[in-house]
Amino acid sequence: ILQRWRSGGGCDCSGWDMGCHLFVLESPELINNHQSLELYIEGEKEMTTTPAMTMAFIREGRYEVSFHAKLSALQAFSV
Repeated sequence: ILQRWRSGGGCDCSGWDMGCHLFVLESPELINNHQSLELYIEGEKEMTTTPAMTMAFIREGRYEVSFHAKLSALQAFSV
């Protein structure tokens, strides 16, 4: 995975991601003590940019996961 990251994300392995580019996600800070977070595609965080993935605390042991269409369900849950 480090080699893919260093090469810009290209992959020809025909694996689960079918050659998709690797997105590096970042979270500048945790929102609160319940560990909700927003992940943005590295370098794209602006006021108008929607997070690539969010995980919001619902109650103890339960979180709501939302992800942008840029990520497949498999990619989102592999995070």
